[in-house]
Amino acid sequence: GVLWHRRVLVPRCSAPLASMSISRALRRILMKSALTSAAVSATSATALYVYDDEVFGAAVRLTRCGVTAVQMSLSYSWHRWKKEGDEKIKATQLAHEINAKRLRDMLFQNKGIYIKVGQYLGTLDYLIPKIYVDTMSGCFDHAPESTWEEVLETIQQQLHADPYSLFASITKTPVASASLAQVHRGVTIDGEEVAIKVQHPHLRRMANTEVVIIESLLRGVRHFHPEFGFQWLLGKKKSKIT
Repeated sequence: GVLWHRRVLVPRCSAPLASMSISRALRRILMKSALTSAAVSATSATALYVYDDEVFGAAVRLTRCGVTAVQMSLSYSWHRWKKEGDEKIKATQLAHEINAKRLRDMLFQNKGIYIKVGQYLGTLDYLIPKIYVDTMSGCFDHAPESTWEEVLETIQQQLHADPYSLFASITKTPVASASLAQVHRGVTIDGEEVAIKVQHPHLRRMANTEVVIIESLLRGVRHFHPEFGFQWLLGKKKSKIT
């Protein structure tokens, strides 16, 4: 008899199809990684909340920082991928607009020293992309306000005395509030009118621990996108923030 083999012709994938396959595979990997990270984060967050709600709050804020840094890095890579010349410039500008809002929203959510970082970025005309300066200017109108109970507790802790043993009166409504502290009018026992600046609670601990993490995250963004890293700015401002 005659033996024969059927030859199966397999069409070659064109370069665009191959790129699409790689892109889909990459998205699947990123999705699985994100779901795994979310599961681990949820478990860790539950444990932290049970043992220390302040540490839990810090973990939530730092998680937002990490997620935002990754999103910004991927966004710049995606928009600028395989683009050159004017097309790359336009893509970069679009990425600036998207990521400036993304960064601002994260700072608003985290509050405290994060608002201070945003305010500082909003003053850096000609040093960072203009869209960042314009977007961060919104941080100047986004200051937190401590409750009256928190104000009294902070005065007690800082001055080691009952507030009403030091002041004859203190206005409950602050005359001004900023990202790090708020100001109340007061009258001392001797009758002198004073302005009492009260730092928002837990801010000192937040500043000492989380500024280091913010700096590390920004250093990571600079590593992948040297032209967009703001780590050097935070390094110059860190002493003033804390």
